[in-house]
Amino acid sequence: MVLELKLKKEDPKAILLVWEGDVWRRLSKSLFFNELNKFPAGLLWEDFLERFSLLEEKIGKRYSLYLLSQRAMLSSELEEKLISKGITPSVAKGVVQYCSEKGFLNDEQEVARLVAKELRKGHSAKAVLFKLRAKKRLDETLLQGALQEASSSDADVLQKWLVKNAKKITRDDPLAMRKLMAKLCRKGFSPELVFKTLGDN
Repeated sequence: MVLELKLKKEDPKAILLVWEGDVWRRLSKSLFFNELNKFPAGLLWEDFLERFSLLEEKIGKRYSLYLLSQRAMLSSELEEKLISKGITPSVAKGVVQYCSEKGFLNDEQEVARLVAKELRKGHSAKAVLFKLRAKKRLDETLLQGALQEASSSDADVLQKWLVKNAKKITRDDPLAMRKLMAKLCRKGFSPELVFKTLGDN
């Protein structure tokens, strides 16, 4: 086996796995370096590939459990983090599936938590949909499902926002009311709901 581990000068956190002079993979130094140094010399290519595939899966699972012990994550988010460490997309998908089957990952719960968090900030369900769709690679079905449950609470969200943020608005000042209405519409609340709520108040 002619295998070398080379450091990347421009990225000290990465190593290059070089086989017979050709760069084969770019990997995370902290995750792979010590483990690869344990490989015996003189391995044939087929034996090396077999050992490396087992190692890659082992490291992927170990790193995933570490990340998930820190905070809840979405499947897509975990997969991206694994790939960024040099783990192949196919192995990353397998590790994510393993974590889901073991109950360490739950996209449905995490999407519901993200939606609830944004709603607490006073955003409408529609605004939350666009924000989360743009920021994260969310499962569209899960996102739509969580927002369908949340959309019925738009009126409650709007009421809470008004109580918290619009106490000082003079209701008989047309200019102030127009500015408030425009702001609420920009936050994603429907004009009909805004007019009705402010009228009721």
